[in-house]
Amino acid sequence: MFRRTSAGTRFETVAAAWGGLVPAIALIATSTQPEVLRLVIAMVAFAIGGFLCGIRATNRRAAHGVVAALIGVGIYVAFIGVTHVASWVGIGPEPFGIEPSEPARLAILVGVGVVTSGLAGALAGLMLSSAGASRIGA
Repeated sequence: MFRRTSAGTRFETVAAAWGGLVPAIALIATSTQPEVLRLVIAMVAFAIGGFLCGIRATNRRAAHGVVAALIGVGIYVAFIGVTHVASWVGIGPEPFGIEPSEPARLAILVGVGVVTSGLAGALAGLMLSSAGASRIGA
């Protein structure tokens, strides 16, 4: 019923979660910035998060980077939800809005972020495999 898997084939949720914090913080911190500046900062943050996640993971580094990006977007959306609840209850400031507010632009931001993070995770894997290491922090 249950299969044992080796440590090298498992998905490392901690690596993905830590990698997702970087783009989440960048998205939250730049929510009031102009759209072009925000996009540039977000792409750098997605790349850093994917790279850090790829360094920590033992395998499937690109997939870990993609999941890290999705976790980052999820944390950002959850933060917006918390600010709306706090404003509704009356204990918080003006709630944040999802920026960019147009669905097509938001989809582009998320799509480019996911691809950037996945590529950065794959780059980390290439760098580690050429150095002969399995992962950093093991």
